[in-house]
Amino acid sequence: MVTTARRRKRSNTQWIGLDIGSRSIKLAQVERTAAGLRLVRSLVRALPTDSSNVPAEVASHLQAILREARVDRVHLSVSGAEVAIRRVRVPPMSADELPEAAKWQVKDEVPFPIQDAVLDLCVLGEVVEQQIKKQELLVAVAPASVVRSQCALVEPSGVRVESLTPTATAVWRCVRELYPTGNTGTLMVVEVGGIKTEVTVIKDGDIQVVRELSVGCVSLTHALVGTASSDHGDVTIDDAKAEMLIRQYGILSDVAEGTTTDGVRLFHVASLMRPVLEHLLTELSRILDFYRVQVDEAGVSRILLCGAGATLKQFAQFLSEGIGTPVDIFDPIAQLLAGTLSTDTTPAPEHGTQLVAAVGLALSHGEDLNFLAPRQQRHRRTASLRWLAVVRWVLGPALVVGIGLAGMLARLEWQVRNQEQAWRALEPASVRTKQILADEAGLSRTMEQIQRLWDDEPVWEGILKELGTLVPEGVTFNELTVTTDDPPTHRQLHLKGTLRTAGRPDPGSLTQFVDALQRSIFFQRVELVNSQLHGGDSTAVDFDIEALFR
Repeated sequence: MVTTARRRKRSNTQWIGLDIGSRSIKLAQVERTAAGLRLVRSLVRALPTDSSNVPAEVASHLQAILREARVDRVHLSVSGAEVAIRRVRVPPMSADELPEAAKWQVKDEVPFPIQDAVLDLCVLGEVVEQQIKKQELLVAVAPASVVRSQCALVEPSGVRVESLTPTATAVWRCVRELYPTGNTGTLMVVEVGGIKTEVTVIKDGDIQVVRELSVGCVSLTHALVGTASSDHGDVTIDDAKAEMLIRQYGILSDVAEGTTTDGVRLFHVASLMRPVLEHLLTELSRILDFYRVQVDEAGVSRILLCGAGATLKQFAQFLSEGIGTPVDIFDPIAQLLAGTLSTDTTPAPEHGTQLVAAVGLALSHGEDLNFLAPRQQRHRRTASLRWLAVVRWVLGPALVVGIGLAGMLARLEWQVRNQEQAWRALEPASVRTKQILADEAGLSRTMEQIQRLWDDEPVWEGILKELGTLVPEGVTFNELTVTTDDPPTHRQLHLKGTLRTAGRPDPGSLTQFVDALQRSIFFQRVELVNSQLHGGDSTAVDFDIEALFR
């Protein structure tokens, strides 16, 4: 429950993260101060359920909570099977070209049409793959309908959604900033929620694997519902009693002794839980095996347990023994309160592990991945707001000075017009002179190359035949340049050309061409130096290849 002594004035160093789960709503407001991070307030509110344990309408309860919390803007999360996060690699290119390249990389890995999707990305760094430099990206994709429906839950209450971030990204930011070793080693964050479990593998502070499992606390509740034998006869266990048993006893072992207050033996309760727990262990083990095979054979060094299920008794011990990896319970609120001088509210201890995503949203406030707007637009908007603030600050003095500068400006404009007229008279001759000099230099380079080709005729005969055999369909060479070491032990070949196709160019064709040149007996150290769209033409791409030959 939120209780505030007074309403604080919002600043640009305070952000509110809102995590709408399947069974509860979580909110966290975090402030950055000179002394570090500070928790301003937090909220964890369970959603009501009916007699069949089905969550009530989320929108109406969410609006009531937001009105009570008196917030005007939030950073929201989104998750689900249709929210995909992938790591991809693309050739070096400009920031404007990255979104389109990322779409082509992930279009076959998402279960929805990529043309109807919303995408955002961040650049993780540069890597070298088969001696070719590439950019490694973290890409998030979701259907536009999912983005709209998530925002529609909040907007009727008059609250502005400033960013919409994948839940896994928010968890990633929270671990990086608040777990002591969040930027080193390999961690697997297991967030056990109401009806699902979010799994995020993080290596040296970067996301590696994201998975969603269809098992959660409700799965344990459903496993206990039914009729059980006791010392006093059959006992009916409904949803409420099942949740009470889970909270009271936690995860029981198969040899648990004793009985419940109704006389049901504890080992029987444990046997009902066992299939759900074994299913969770199996799914987590598959993710660990995938990570060891596909990413890092060293595997995961530690598991961080959070979410509603993290506070169940003996749950962390059960996972540690079942997987064979140390398990820590991750409570970001405890880390925040440890460095807090004061706070408006202190959350209940069992709520801290449920606030991981909400705290991560407040910490990132849309800086990592944001489905609401392209990164370039966000940067331009921030720059524009800063520029407007500067204009307001200088506007008053500028009006006074501007009157005196008006005469000087008119005189300068007159001088510029005279200079422009003089230049227009000289411009045609200047342009012709530059063109003649350029043609002369080009002719000189061409004659030098022809002479070198004539001198190396036996070698070039084999090289040109090899190029003619390996060149892919649609490739046109625009420039061929050769440079020689002194002494002439090696020569370097520069190939510039254009790849044209009927549709969008396939970067794989250039990669195959480079690989074919590398395997040739004539060339060594072949590298694709650059590739980019040909003058904005989406059906052609210019490329530049370098190779050594003897």
